[in-house]
Amino acid sequence: MNEFKTLSDVLQNMIDNINRNNKFIVLSHNHPDGDTIGSAAAIFTLLKLFEVNDAIWAGRDKIPNDFKWIPAVKNYRQIYSISEIDNYKEYIIICVDTAIQDRSVKDLDLMPNENIINIDHHEFNRKYGRYYIDSKAAACAEIIGDMLYDTLVKLSTPATQPIIKEILTCLYVGMVTDTGNFTKDNVTDKTISIRDKILQLNIIDKSYILSKVNHSDTRIDKIFEKYIFDNYIKYHNCCAVAYIPLKLQQQIGCEVSTSKYVNKLFKLNNIKIAIICVEEETRTHNNGNNKIQIKASIRTKAPYRADIIAQYYNGGGHIYSAGIITHMSMKSMLKSLELNIKEHINDISIENSANEL
Repeated sequence: MNEFKTLSDVLQNMIDNINRNNKFIVLSHNHPDGDTIGSAAAIFTLLKLFEVNDAIWAGRDKIPNDFKWIPAVKNYRQIYSISEIDNYKEYIIICVDTAIQDRSVKDLDLMPNENIINIDHHEFNRKYGRYYIDSKAAACAEIIGDMLYDTLVKLSTPATQPIIKEILTCLYVGMVTDTGNFTKDNVTDKTISIRDKILQLNIIDKSYILSKVNHSDTRIDKIFEKYIFDNYIKYHNCCAVAYIPLKLQQQIGCEVSTSKYVNKLFKLNNIKIAIICVEEETRTHNNGNNKIQIKASIRTKAPYRADIIAQYYNGGGHIYSAGIITHMSMKSMLKSLELNIKEHINDISIENSANEL
């Protein structure tokens, strides 16, 4: 069976591989957010705690500046394909917060299935490798925190406390960012319980973490927000779509985070579907060549589904929060969104009418 039935099974599999002196690669998904960064950094640091000599943390895209304060980030490697790592088939791969292999580095399909551990909280996870999926978890970091907590408590000594602090800090970053500091609808009693257990250890500096996670440049924020509200397009009375060209980011000297600004569109009257599309350069080949792509963040309010809208573009996410990456032109993307959102609104209307019968 490829499915891990319990978190204890996942942890035991990792420990068994450590005891066999196996090598590890921990992978974050492309365009890494706080959850995949915090989750991967926590596991990478755990491997160091267990004195694994050959442990790599990697991903296809660079770590955003907002998270470069995390100590483990200095060890992060940006790679396009898993084949860039010498003798990669000899490693155990741990993928975190990555629902589909296409969101990770390329050529993962070259790996033996049994060499991949897939830990995630997305309902639509493709269940590749050996997997543990908990779609009720608010964040992948919540799952990993639940898995590691008792072990970290047992291992805690004055000598190990600094590295355990790093692990718990990473997990808290992942949970804070994927839950909007524990304010989103995805937060459950279990989420709060794991958060409280971490805080009650009195090891991490919550205020410091929040100051880093919530840090922003007011001047840059104002520039992007003005552009968004000056140029947004309204579709079908309930959807606002904003776009930010690469040229503007280059002029400012700063890349824009789609997730940071998308919720601001809900300030507009009657908006229940908010989308921000951003042009960006991405590495596409081992030789480092770049090309333009569009990254879009989608947020919705009931009855509309962000995950269903994302599926039109082979994207994904959660019910009210999802993402897209496409190589369409911005003009084509905006036209496509207009048509697909109309279809989604009609589908929801038909579904609601049927339920009323």
